[in-house]
Amino acid sequence: MKKKPTAKKPATKPAATKPVATKPVATKASSSLDVLAARFGLDGDERRVLELVRAADQLTVRELRAKVAGADALLSPKRALRRHALVTVGAGGLPMAMDAVRLAPGVAQRLDGAPEPDSLWLGMCRVSPGARGDVPSRISAIFTGINGASATLLTLDGCARREAHELALGLARHLGRGVLLVDGELAADAPDRAALLASARREADCEGDVLVVCESAALGEYWRALIAPPTGEASALIVLADAARTREPIAAAPFTVRRLSLHPAATTTAPAAEARAEEKAPPPVDDGLEHIRQQAIRDAERALGIFRAPPPPPRAPVTPIPPPTKPQAAHAAAAPQAAAPPPTVTQAAAPPPASPTQPAKKRSAKGAQFFGGETTADTPPPPAPAPPPPATPSIENDGAPVAVADNAGPDELARIATTSPSAAQRIELINRLRTIKSAAVVAALRANAGSQHPAVRAAAEAAMATMFGPNWNATRAIPKPVQPPPSDDKDRGPPGGW
Repeated sequence: MKKKPTAKKPATKPAATKPVATKPVATKASSSLDVLAARFGLDGDERRVLELVRAADQLTVRELRAKVAGADALLSPKRALRRHALVTVGAGGLPMAMDAVRLAPGVAQRLDGAPEPDSLWLGMCRVSPGARGDVPSRISAIFTGINGASATLLTLDGCARREAHELALGLARHLGRGVLLVDGELAADAPDRAALLASARREADCEGDVLVVCESAALGEYWRALIAPPTGEASALIVLADAARTREPIAAAPFTVRRLSLHPAATTTAPAAEARAEEKAPPPVDDGLEHIRQQAIRDAERALGIFRAPPPPPRAPVTPIPPPTKPQAAHAAAAPQAAAPPPTVTQAAAPPPASPTQPAKKRSAKGAQFFGGETTADTPPPPAPAPPPPATPSIENDGAPVAVADNAGPDELARIATTSPSAAQRIELINRLRTIKSAAVVAALRANAGSQHPAVRAAAEAAMATMFGPNWNATRAIPKPVQPPPSDDKDRGPPGGW
């Protein structure tokens, strides 16, 4: 049986579907660009430059001139694009035609919506707001001075790297803000440290963080890349810390500069303790051997060929005496001199004799061997005081005295005592010079000791006796030298030899 053909059903068209209306969705890059433009106050042209550099990855200034009007003015270091480290132009300074324009470090990641502030360079780290940690008391004491609303640049001397990390924890806890910590020694090795520091400041402004730079002295004057004008609601706070001493911030407007030091204050306890020890120290005890030590030093120097001249004795000041007037000279010629005038030149005072009740110090065996005696009291007694000079006999027909200067020295007085025609003046000068031992004075006294005037001769002899003792002019017989007998040994040389 054949099957009957079935009738085909007419084909039906599918129902038309209505298109679904879709709303345009903003991309993440455009939203991040809007945030940057709002925070740093970018106008339309500056935003256009940022978009072109972002799309081309690198442009020259000449290419930007063809695309954006006034590109040179937009790329000035004083405009927002470079002041806030959004783009870099060449090696810095004013833009040139062939300078390359690039995005600054970290701008591409922020435009992509994934900022990494602590990845800009080695040694950077970010402390989240409200971090916990123990803060040293001397660091927490500075928090009261940095709560102002104005932009502050704080320098900390004596704050090492470890204490700078503790300071970052304390700031994050005390202020409730994040802290971006930069190591200055590592940042100093960056190829473009100025752009790196400016980028770190930009990231801190975008997050509202405090910027802390430890070991900042290694940066030199590149710290100035951190002082861009602050943006945003939070006040800008930059801390430059160093273990030794930071740079002196000059011309840091619009920041208020404050300098603090964590170095311990110098105390005076050690000098005071030394002074008290010196006060309590017993006085040195004289063992009576100091003269032996000095003699041993002199002997050793002579053995080595070192000859030191003894120090000269101290010269007493000479009181100038005005020349005698004519009435005084006449009175001196008429009346004999009752007593010798007091000498105007004083000798050094002799040491006081030892007390008879105080026992004499014993001399050591070595001292007794070289100096004799068993005690130090064997020194000869002090010489007896010289007798007063004899009275000056009356002088008749005396010559005129010679004028004597007020500041005349012993040599000048000795010369006048020898050449003056006035016997009274000679006697007066001899009495004044009787205590001065010098070559000129002794020569003048010897000359006057042979004077024909008896009064002058008597005064000169008395002065020489005062200086050299009563036997100053006594002669002594010198014995004839005795020649030793010749040697009896005939084999020790020629006959009659010694």
